[in-house]
Formats: sequence, structure tokens, C-alpha cells
Amino acid sequence: MSAKSDGSRPRSVRISISVPRPSDQALAQLRGADRRVQGRTTQIRRSFISAECGPSPTPLSRIVQGGRAAGVRLRLMLAILWLAGGGDHRHEVAFPARAWAELLDLADPGVSGQRRIRDALKFLENAGLIDVVRSPGRPPTISLRREDGSGKPYVAPLRAPKSKKTGKLARHDWSVLLPPAFWTNAWALALSTPGLALLLILRDLERSDGKPAWIAPELAQARFGLSEDTWTRGVRELEAYGLLRIGRKPVGSSLSWKRVRNTYRLRLNRLNSEPNWED
Repeated sequence: MSAKSDGSRPRSVRISISVPRPSDQALAQLRGADRRVQGRTTQIRRSFISAECGPSPTPLSRIVQGGRAAGVRLRLMLAILWLAGGGDHRHEVAFPARAWAELLDLADPGVSGQRRIRDALKFLENAGLIDVVRSPGRPPTISLRREDGSGKPYVAPLRAPKSKKTGKLARHDWSVLLPPAFWTNAWALALSTPGLALLLILRDLERSDGKPAWIAPELAQARFGLSEDTWTRGVRELEAYGLLRIGRKPVGSSLSWKRVRNTYRLRLNRLNSEPNWED
């Protein structure tokens, strides 16, 4: 999360930025879903991402620490927010587990893929993020709950009631947005779990004045609850894909050394192009 006290860069983490191109079926599902929701952005409450606006540990950190299943859980949660977060007041969607597996390009969607989706739905349901109504012979109906895991009814963040005193949204309704290209260009499938987590976190950290963001390591740990390894892998992946520019900010010095920290500036225009797929 930070440079060493002597000003040197942290140990480099080798990552691959070339991943297999998703199946034609997954790409068709993503673009069909985008047409279904008429190209809308994905709204995510900051209380899902940051303990500054929500609970600690955050739902995001609980998902990311879920081992091999974490990636399916996080992608599925974001997909549900994309497909059910807008539209009418019900904020629900009903797709077979196999269709979700195809959308997320899971291997063997008819057997192991849909089993992984069912496991992820149970996790998200137990975390208070969704409700699932299961009926024999019919796809499960998934209803969103508020992203902080409180189990409270979902209201689209930008449509939440504002304070009568200030005319502003409450802190727990502050949100970040992901553009449609995050889905239609399959970035949701290309990025690893750390990469997805850091994309959300850096959206949360973005400054309204457009200047690069930075955060002290101890504050980052308290606010986001991610390990240093996950943080480092995530930012290096985003940087390698051209989604992030990492700078350096001096924060103190003595006669023998200068203390510096990393600064972060997202480059979301990169989402308008496809990732670097393997040949």
C-alpha cells in the first residue's frame, strides 16, 4: 500500500495481464443483458466498499476473503446490482443458475458452473445482500437488499430519500458507478478478484477535484479490510491494464531519507476498449 520509509518502491508482484478471451456465449450474454437494461450504469453503495460509510468488516472484504469462491461471489453480486439495481421498485431478477454461469463464463455451466452459482447465491443471501425465493421447476427470484448487508429493503442509491435538513443523501447512500463498458467489453470477466476489488476501492477514493488520490496504509486497512498482498496485486493489475496511473507523493523527510507514498488516478476511459486477450 505504501512505499518503504527509505523511499524505495515496494517489492514488485508479477502478474499476467493477458487472459483467455471469454467464450462467444458469455460475450453474447453480456451484450444481451446490456440491451435488456438499456445500457445503464451499475450503482454500488460505498457502504458495500468502505467502512467509512458502512459496517466493518465491509461486505466487499468478506467476499474477497472467500478463497477460490470469492471471484464468483463478487462478479455475481455486481451482476445482480447491474441487472436488478435499476428498473422498477421491485429490484429483482429471475434467471436460471445456468444462465448466470454462462453470463460469468464459468466452466461447464450446466453442471459445475450452476453449482458454483447456487453456492454463491447462498453466501450472498446469508450475508444479507439479497433475498432468494426458490420454487420447484422455476428459476430463483433474486431480490436486492441494501449493499451494506443490513438486510434492509433496497432503494437505488440516487433515488434514496434525502435529508430534510441538508437536502443531501445520507452517507450510507453515497455510491460509485461502473459504466456499461465494464460489462460489454468483458472487464468484469478479465479482472481478477483483487483487480475487481481495487477498482471499486479506487472509485471510492476518487477525489471530486480530479487530483490523484492517496491513503495511509493503516487507514486503508481499517477502511477496506484487505491484506497488503491483495491491495498490491490489485493495483499492479489495474496499472498493467492501463486502468490506473500510480504516482508518488512525498509525505515527510529527514536528513537521511525521504518518505513517499503512492498516489492513484483511475483511467476509466480504458474500459471503452477490450482487455488484452490471449491470442
